[in-house]
Amino acid sequence: MFFYTETDIPDLTGKIIIVTGGIGNLQTAAILAGKGAKVYLGVRSDGKYKQALKDSHASHPATAKAQIEFLKVDLSTAAGARAAADDFEL
Repeated sequence: MFFYTETDIPDLTGKIIIVTGGIGNLQTAAILAGKGAKVYLGVRSDGKYKQALKDSHASHPATAKAQIEFLKVDLSTAAGARAAADDFEL
């Protein structure tokens, strides 16, 4: 069995990744953004996004220059998920 580490992740410049909320997923978003990806952080509100971004910068300083964008996502209903998909633009 092989386990990946942060150092195993290649340069992700030019890649676009959507990460939905959650403590572990915030770390995932920070690592992927630090590797050059443009990351859309799916959270329920702008306030949660701002707090997540602040936490990300504190735990992974490389994300201060990274692209982590807000994507409003409410996965508690199918309609909320559909609205996020409709709102997402590359």
